[in-house]
Amino acid sequence: MTAYKEVANYFDTSERSVQTWVREFEENGELAADSRGRHSKIGVWPLADPVAREQWELYARTNSQPKGKQNLTAVKMVKYWQETLSPSLRKRIADGDDVCQILSLTDVPQQISTSTARNWLLKTGFTYDRNQKGEYVDGHERWDVVRDRKKYLVFKK
Repeated sequence: MTAYKEVANYFDTSERSVQTWVREFEENGELAADSRGRHSKIGVWPLADPVAREQWELYARTNSQPKGKQNLTAVKMVKYWQETLSPSLRKRIADGDDVCQILSLTDVPQQISTSTARNWLLKTGFTYDRNQKGEYVDGHERWDVVRDRKKYLVFKK
């Protein structure tokens, strides 16, 4: 058994991977960092900025169940992002705001989809519930229940 095979079995990988690791180490003097989960499309979450997240949550809370109006929808959150939050966040980044050090303009999309808005709402702690406007009615005084009670129960006097 070769050394490559032994190391491959130990790390549960292929001999080819081990050979690549050895070649990289010999050329660079160090192993390359693991790039899994660091795809170029995976950037920083725009709501990682505390100010942006606070504004997002505040808008969602104030518009979640206004009396006499339609409830909050993902479409409303998309509109809020595109018209208000994204432009203000992009302006803060362009002006060099200290709080926005972790974000770049490429991390802040100008538009988001409704599914992204839904995911961001869930990620910030909001849930989707069906608004039930029913009222509980205890049926012990309904006419048919009273009739059946008189018919089948004998009251002791």
